[in-house]
Formats: sequence, structure tokens, C-alpha cells
Amino acid sequence: QAPFLFTLVRLNPVKGEVAVASLPASTQITGDRTDSLAGLFGYAGAGYVVSALSSDLNIPIQGYILYNYREFIQIVDILGLVEMELEEDMVLYDGENQREVRLEKGTQRLDGSRIFDMIQYGQSQQEDPLEQAQLASQLTVQLINQHLAQWDLDTATGLLNAAETSLSLVDFQQRQEALKGLADSGGQPARTVPVNGQVYQKSFVLSDNTRTLLAAAF
Repeated sequence: QAPFLFTLVRLNPVKGEVAVASLPASTQITGDRTDSLAGLFGYAGAGYVVSALSSDLNIPIQGYILYNYREFIQIVDILGLVEMELEEDMVLYDGENQREVRLEKGTQRLDGSRIFDMIQYGQSQQEDPLEQAQLASQLTVQLINQHLAQWDLDTATGLLNAAETSLSLVDFQQRQEALKGLADSGGQPARTVPVNGQVYQKSFVLSDNTRTLLAAAF
């Protein structure tokens, strides 16, 4: 299936933080081939997107995880439910059961299926793609902060086996001490990096300020 969302995640042990930024699939990337992220993926796959995005934003991207609906649910369920405070009622489409579902204002405990529905439904309804990307970033931040303490070797093995990825257990082991340090700090190290820009004929163009923020965070 054509991807509808791309999320950057960086563990920065020096700053003691995990930076998260989600980009709409329509985000325009300039390089050897100027196209949207989705277009680049369709042209040559995830590895090509990594190279093009890294070059265009001038940031190092060391690997990727590529997941579909089922794999996303498995990844979230390995870590656990995400607790999120909704500021207003939300109506979304339950793709698995083919029906609309209303989430009431207040605290919600969300599994992988519900999180995926929250993010994807806005895309299918042609809402603001940036709004959905921001929601994805917020949910990713909560997923990391609420389950950081359980990132052990078994968890990493389950996550890497759940989806197609260029990462390995060696990559995790190199970061395991830093992850443990963040977990032991008792804080909430994951944060969203603001993403802004303009939509031109269904293409999303990052603002210069966003490019500066992304370069600094990643």
C-alpha cells in the first residue's frame, strides 16, 4: 500500500531526549528526483526515501522501520496501551469492523488498532494532512514516554521482528545504556518537533523554519 505518514525519531543521550516529527506523505523533497515522500517510496522503496530525505534536510538517518496496518498494531501491542487525554469527542472509522466509533472527551486508553484508526481516518476524510501528522507525533511521544522503562532486549527483538527494517539488535544494544539512563531519570524525554508549511495543489512544502528545527533536532 502507498504510505501515508513518515515519522522521524532520534534518541539523543547528550540532551537526554527523544525527538519525534511526523511528515505527511505529500511532503515535497528536492534532490536527484524531486517528488513527494510517497512518490519517492513508490519509485524506489524505503532505502531511497532515507537517502533522499537525509540529503534534503541535511540530517543523518541511520535506518528505517516500514510497517503496515497489522504490523503497526503488533508493534504498539508489544509495548502496551497508550493513555491520552482527549480535549473533545472524536469520531473515527474502525477499519477492521467497518463502522464509525466515538471516543469521548477525557482519558482514553488506546491500543494499536485504535491509534492507527485515529491517524488514518483523517487522511481518508481529506482533512488537513499536517493535523494528522501532528497527532501521530503526539501519540508516538506518549507511546515512548509511557513505556520507556520496558525497552529491554526481548522488547527490541519483538519490535524488530514485527516489521521490515534495516535496523538490527546491534543498533539497539549500542543505545541500550542511553535508553536505560533516560528511563531511570523518571522524566518524559520524548518531545514533538513542530512541523509547519504550506499545501500547494495537494503537495506539502516544509517551511524554512521547520527545516531549521529538524536539522537541529535530528
